[in-house]
Amino acid sequence: MFKKLIAGFFVMALALTGAPIMSDAAVQVGDNLKLFGDFRMRFEFDYRNLEAGNTSTSDSRERPRVRLRFGGKYQTSMDNVAFGFRLATATNSVNSPHDTFQTAVTGDNTNFGLDRAYATVKFLESGILIVGKQGYPLFQQTEVMWDEDIQPEGFAAAYTASLGDAGSLTAAAAYYYLVNNSWADGFFDNDTLTAWQVAHKGKFNGIGTVVAVTGIHAGDGDDDGDFAPTGSTNTAASPEPAFYQVSGQVNFKFNEIKIRVGGDYHFSDWTETGDDHDTGYVFHGRVRTGPYGIRYYYYDIEEASVPFYGNNSLSQDNFPNSQGGGLTGFEGHRIQFDYKFAKDVNADFRIYLQEGKSDNRFTSMAEVATREINRYQINFNVKF
Repeated sequence: MFKKLIAGFFVMALALTGAPIMSDAAVQVGDNLKLFGDFRMRFEFDYRNLEAGNTSTSDSRERPRVRLRFGGKYQTSMDNVAFGFRLATATNSVNSPHDTFQTAVTGDNTNFGLDRAYATVKFLESGILIVGKQGYPLFQQTEVMWDEDIQPEGFAAAYTASLGDAGSLTAAAAYYYLVNNSWADGFFDNDTLTAWQVAHKGKFNGIGTVVAVTGIHAGDGDDDGDFAPTGSTNTAASPEPAFYQVSGQVNFKFNEIKIRVGGDYHFSDWTETGDDHDTGYVFHGRVRTGPYGIRYYYYDIEEASVPFYGNNSLSQDNFPNSQGGGLTGFEGHRIQFDYKFAKDVNADFRIYLQEGKSDNRFTSMAEVATREINRYQINFNVKF
């Protein structure tokens, strides 16, 4: 019942990004409650060069890691109202729910806690309102615009209109809190993000298409310049950046081979001295046949082109970052091989190759200039 509730835009977005709303193995408890979860065992091997301005003497590491997430969805007796929750490992980490193997007292393996808690309200025929701590609700092909391990807290709404043979058009908007500034000069003086998206989904001669335009606008509620990263030359008293993404995707089949090709263009209105450091793009392709799959991504992301809050990047952290958190200011390649053992068990092997941009300025967020890092990663995943 809850899957039907998340209609239109959210089903489209999550299905296309490969992140299902609910595992097929979800357990029905009574008439209204479904429980589900997933487990991941991960092995990472990272290597970085030390010539690029690094005072450390360490150049490599290996990290066994584990992730466990468990959640539920409850459909109330009101057909248009439901609730959801999810618990996860390492909830003390903003960008990653993975727990690194270490048994000492200082380890992070005790932080199993709240990952999502939200209510949904369906309105009209294909509209949805989500309130609470939730997953990122907007369509994206990669996690460059938003790291999907970060669960935003606030409000989101979307409405999908059918265009008949021309597909469907979805309009969505969200309002999220970054910091609640508590007692302030007036109501609504908090640091926030306002997001919006317009997305078209179509199918022509057996070829599926998606085109989306997304914007994220920052609001500095107490006007104290919280958004400016260390090292930035932007000296505005209270800079409030805006970030934009234009995305396109094509899906088709050739015999029994499923093929996806997509691209994203990113830009912001953040101004730096000289080169503005405010644009980026990603190209990717995926091929799948039977249980086998292969993916390739190319990234060119300038440090101010994707959302940040001070020294905290809200972008993906799949690539390793010497500064910690989501990575910006880099060029990189991601190569991935997938194998599906069964509908609820799969594995993948990933290779990440990256280099920090030579003119990076954000000293606590962007990658060290010209530094090269290679990551080799194996993931074993189970859904239940």
